[in-house]
Amino acid sequence: MSLLPIHDLPTPAVVIDAHTLQHNLSAMTALHPGSRLRPHVKAHKCTDLAIMQHDQGHPGFTCATVREAVGMANAGLGDDLLLANEVI
Repeated sequence: MSLLPIHDLPTPAVVIDAHTLQHNLSAMTALHPGSRLRPHVKAHKCTDLAIMQHDQGHPGFTCATVREAVGMANAGLGDDLLLANEVI
């Protein structure tokens, strides 16, 4: 992957400050360690971020749709998924 200067990025583009992200993940873990927190996938819709949350010790995730749950399972995060919606 090549890195582009921010002004050369095609838009729309997601730009994440890695230091701030790590700080927020650590703060989230300190306030709600382990299974006390069940991140909601619809907040970020990003399996890479979910993997980072899982690596911080949060084993369970809440999904709003079956598609989100399938995506999480396909990313290897299917051990503890809660589907918080009707599927009819």
